[in-house]
Amino acid sequence: MEEPDTKVAVADPESPNLSDEVRRFCKRLRKLFSKEFQTDPRFRAKIIGTIKARLPGKPGKLRNQTVTQAMELYQSNYARAGKKADWPAISRQVIPGYCELSPESQELRRLRLCAAVHSGLYDERSRSKRMRQNSGIGDEQRLSDISTKKR
Repeated sequence: MEEPDTKVAVADPESPNLSDEVRRFCKRLRKLFSKEFQTDPRFRAKIIGTIKARLPGKPGKLRNQTVTQAMELYQSNYARAGKKADWPAISRQVIPGYCELSPESQELRRLRLCAAVHSGLYDERSRSKRMRQNSGIGDEQRLSDISTKKR
């Protein structure tokens, strides 16, 4: 009779430990920016905003191609021109089979598309705003050097 396979997963000694990396990163930040931590009550929030702005988006939140197309249409044809958007026209162009849907389904799809477009544009504006606001903390080069240094 064969023994069942009871291998125990062992952590790869080469793979970084997130907790250890964050602890080292924070220690370097406290050392390099000790004056800013003492004098600027918003400094911690600035660091967090800078880090958030430089990290990739959440997994599973990938933008749908339909939403991306609608965002491009909305921005190029309406937002930049300062015109009110024609959501039925945008929906007809980007949602497959839109014209064959019942009026209720069209309205639902149109409202969801409009909300997704505005949400995506808000996310883009927020990210770029955080990048602009937080680019002035101390010496930006020092901050980027800290995050890229090897252990």
